[in-house]
Amino acid sequence: MPEQDDEMRFSDGELRQLRREFEEHRELQDERWEQLALMVEANTQTTREIAESVRIVADSTAGVVKLYEDVGAAARVGAALQRFILWIAKWGTIGAGAAYGMSWVVRHFMPPPGS
Repeated sequence: MPEQDDEMRFSDGELRQLRREFEEHRELQDERWEQLALMVEANTQTTREIAESVRIVADSTAGVVKLYEDVGAAARVGAALQRFILWIAKWGTIGAGAAYGMSWVVRHFMPPPGS
């Protein structure tokens, strides 16, 4: 059994090689994490800039949006006024027709006054 133990042991050179490879791997990982952190920071900054740009555009177009809303409101008021006028005209026409019908009935079916 002692022969198997000797075969399983690493030499000092192999241990140094493993240690060196481990350190290189760790340094590479550290560099990658640093790059990732820089990319996340750049992404965060870009997102802030985009949000600020959107806010500026929203502020600068607020007047146009308000005007659009006002024009829409005026159009709704105008349409309501038009419907009201048509409603009044409809009842005026119905009233005039009823008055004419009653006048016609009176002229044709009532005896003339004084007879």
